[in-house]
Amino acid sequence: IQSRVYEAAFKSSENLLICAPTGAGKTNIAMLTILHTLGLYQKKNGTFNTKAFKIIYIAPMKALVSEVVGNFSRRLSHYGIEVKELTGDI
Repeated sequence: IQSRVYEAAFKSSENLLICAPTGAGKTNIAMLTILHTLGLYQKKNGTFNTKAFKIIYIAPMKALVSEVVGNFSRRLSHYGIEVKELTGDI
């Protein structure tokens, strides 16, 4: 599925609605859109103007959120990007 939406996810700021079964690659598509956004705010020295944007990823279950936070943290830490979890759980 990532190859079908690559142009829209990585090379444009177009809004996307992705509906696909579990394991089809929706999180990887989200990562493509995150990398696109980072590219928009990259400074000439290679760092990012992290004060200029926020990216919000919404997931339906706390377990999935924890998994995605770990995944995104690992993949984005090399860019100096901090990933945080916000939940409504009490």
